[in-house]
Amino acid sequence: MTTYYVSVTNGNDAQNGQTPATAKKTINAAMALANASADIVEIIDEGTYTIDADTTLNFSASNVTLVHTASELGRPVIDASAYGGSRELFQARAKTSIKLKGLEIKGGGDTGNHLFDINTLDGDGFEIEDCFIYEFVSLADGTFDAGASTPVKLIQSSFMFCPGS
Repeated sequence: MTTYYVSVTNGNDAQNGQTPATAKKTINAAMALANASADIVEIIDEGTYTIDADTTLNFSASNVTLVHTASELGRPVIDASAYGGSRELFQARAKTSIKLKGLEIKGGGDTGNHLFDINTLDGDGFEIEDCFIYEFVSLADGTFDAGASTPVKLIQSSFMFCPGS
C-alpha cells in the first residue's frame, strides 16, 4: 500500500508524489502511480482541479481510494464542466472496491455525462463517502452489480443529477 499525494497549489507532476512535499499537481498523474491494491491517492488541498474535455481519470487497480480528508476549509473540487456529449469522468472497468471520499465533483451538465465508466460486474465494494456530486446524468453508464458480502455503499453524500435523455 502506497499513498500518492496531489496538490493543485504546490504540486509538480515531475515529482514522485510520495510525500506531501513532493506532491503531484494533477489527479491523473497520481492515479497513474496508484496501480496496486490498497493504494491511496490523497488530495491535500482544497483547490479546484480542472479536468479538460479530453481527460478521463483512470483507476489502474482494484481497491484504490481517491480521498481528501475534509476540513473546515472545505473540500477540493474536481471540475469536469468542460465535458460535453457522452463522457465519463472515471474509468473503472473490471475494477472492484473503488472508493471516493471527501470530494466535490462537478460534471458538464450534459445528458451523456456519467460519473463512472463501468460494466455490470464492477460494483463489488464500491463506495462513495462524504462527497457532493452534481451535473452528471447518473453514477454510471452501466449497472452497479455487487454481491451481498461486498455491497455498493453511498455514505453521507449528496447527489444532484441533471435530466437524462
